[in-house]
Amino acid sequence: MSVAKLIDCWSHVLNLEEDLRSPNSPLRVFCNTLLAGEYLLSDKFSDEGRKMKFVEELLLTIEDTDSSLSSVGLV
Repeated sequence: MSVAKLIDCWSHVLNLEEDLRSPNSPLRVFCNTLLAGEYLLSDKFSDEGRKMKFVEELLLTIEDTDSSLSSVGLV
């Protein structure tokens, strides 16, 4: 198993664990490795293109956890 797959599995487990958190605790979203993909290093994208791709991947991660950024404690 690759390290990236292990991190992806662990982020999924941690997101599931968030369902058990105290109601007073801020919601946390754990992102998988797709968020920081090879596109960040690629010459194929401009800086703006990388930013747009990052935002796209972040929004997909948020949707997968049925969350919104308004209730997420950012660290």
